[in-house]
Amino acid sequence: MGAGIPLYREWGSAAWGPYLAGAVASGLVAAGARRLGSRRWPIRVLLALAVFAGAGLGPMVWEAVERSETFAGYHAQSEVIIIEEAATALLDGRDPYAVSYAEGPLAARPPGVQEHFPYQPAMIAFGLPRALDGRSWLADARIWLSVITMAAIGLGLIVLGKGFARPLRIFQVLLVLPTGAALLSGGAHVLPVLGLMFLALALADRGRPLWAGSAVGIASALMPFALPLVPFLAAASDRPAWRRVILGRAMPLVAVVPFLLWGPAAYLEDTVSYPFGLAAEATTAQATSPGSLVARVVPKWLLAVGVLLLLAGWTAFRLRAGPPLTAAGAAREAAVVLAAAVLLSPTARLAYAVFPIGLAVCAWALVPRPQDVPRATDKTRPMP
Repeated sequence: MGAGIPLYREWGSAAWGPYLAGAVASGLVAAGARRLGSRRWPIRVLLALAVFAGAGLGPMVWEAVERSETFAGYHAQSEVIIIEEAATALLDGRDPYAVSYAEGPLAARPPGVQEHFPYQPAMIAFGLPRALDGRSWLADARIWLSVITMAAIGLGLIVLGKGFARPLRIFQVLLVLPTGAALLSGGAHVLPVLGLMFLALALADRGRPLWAGSAVGIASALMPFALPLVPFLAAASDRPAWRRVILGRAMPLVAVVPFLLWGPAAYLEDTVSYPFGLAAEATTAQATSPGSLVARVVPKWLLAVGVLLLLAGWTAFRLRAGPPLTAAGAAREAAVVLAAAVLLSPTARLAYAVFPIGLAVCAWALVPRPQDVPRATDKTRPMP
């Protein structure tokens, strides 16, 4: 995720103990599975919660507390700080996409970070507590990013109920494993997006297309990584219901329109040009990937346009060839698109790999238990 970043090294030094203890305890539970019987399930849940508290919540809260007692630019990744600074600019009546953040807690960060707010407008909401409060560790954007993430995942699991075989796996991959826990201390901004995407899948699976569309719409109002899920969710809905998915997706667009009207050039530069590496300042997304290697010999703008056309064409082909009939199918198709986007983009950040990984796990986990699947010989009972 970022071994060269001090914050992630600090997380690793704090998290290895809980992970080791959890692995040993899990091995003991597995060894005594026959003797424990039905008690094994609650023990596994408690173990997952304990590891999450030790490897995820604990280090994140510690970093937030340390930051509140020192300089605001310490103990936080630039993603967290820029969200808070954008909220402060908005409360001051300034366009967060047009101002410079070269002074203050981002003064020592790269020029690209100082000059651009690369997220969608709804992300600013997570910075408002810090902008209003200023010092308390409870106002740290990571606290509220984590709260919304846990709420979205918890609500999704409640919506699914007990009719699915692998709810614990979803929780483990999205929050307990390093794919989630490490990001709580660092770039926690990606986690509520993924949590809301999972909630949208759960709602779609339970036949609530309007709410599913609203959940994925809010997710895409935070970051555009949720957009590839929209057409597949619509295709997974019944024919009369797909319009509700699109309608739900359109509702959060009200957050984008004011900023487009306020300063369209600044908004597009920050949210399109800069993430693709097309702005004057270099993006911090410099991980090595197939796309970044191709970008060394092909103009980045040409590669970006080509990738977008390729992904749009593949999405149209998959929808026309055979749309997914389930939420699991929608997750699987969107995971493929997002994996290709992360690999082929001219700029790359390893943290964004959690999106295709998370959706792939959701597709695998959204499988009904065998006893809950109707058999072909079952007769349909008339509605009362």
